[in-house]
Amino acid sequence: LDLGPDTFEYCLAPGSLRQARGRLPHPNGGWIHVEWKSTGKTIDYSCRSDGNLRILRTAGETAIIEPGQHGKWEFPIPPKPPL
Repeated sequence: LDLGPDTFEYCLAPGSLRQARGRLPHPNGGWIHVEWKSTGKTIDYSCRSDGNLRILRTAGETAIIEPGQHGKWEFPIPPKPPL
């Protein structure tokens, strides 16, 4: 979700996927590369950008990624709601 210049909100909804990777255009040129993988208990997430990038993460945390920097995070998978 784009919240302004170079600012995005982390909002992963994996559904039944166990992993994914791809890229999207950076607003100032170049690419934002993202990749994630489910380990069963956590989601391992990484992001690399060709330009400055601000990611608003869970719990109000903000990650700043500078060009060429590789950000890596681990997020717990929330329990599934009862049927």
